Amino acid sequence: GAIASAGDGSVPQLTAADARERIVRLAPGEEVTRTIDLTRGFTVFETAVSSSPAGLHAGVSACECACRVRDRRELKSVTVDYEQPYTFADGFRAYTGLAPDALRLYSGPLSATIERPVD
Repeated sequence: GAIASAGDGSVPQLTAADARERIVRLAPGEEVTRTIDLTRGFTVFETAVSSSPAGLHAGVSACECACRVRDRRELKSVTVDYEQPYTFADGFRAYTGLAPDALRLYSGPLSATIERPVD
């Protein structure tokens, strides 16, 4: 595929201070714009649920995975869909030590599609 992912722990875990620094607070009507070169790399926050051999819920873990687009010519568009999964709060707390509710993080939904300009 066009996206390479290294879910091997190569992205160091965030400290609570690092996580707070990365959070952008917006007032109503405010907006933020970011430009990311997908071929240079980006991180994706992922959560996972673990269970015991008996099928009992054993916990939620989280990590950031390093990703990058190998060849931008393979992409026609990029769609960003965001809505916090049910595992987000526990995973975020396990990963950063911070409670998402106390930080008032946006929980979604959000969807945006960016078309790649024709070369």
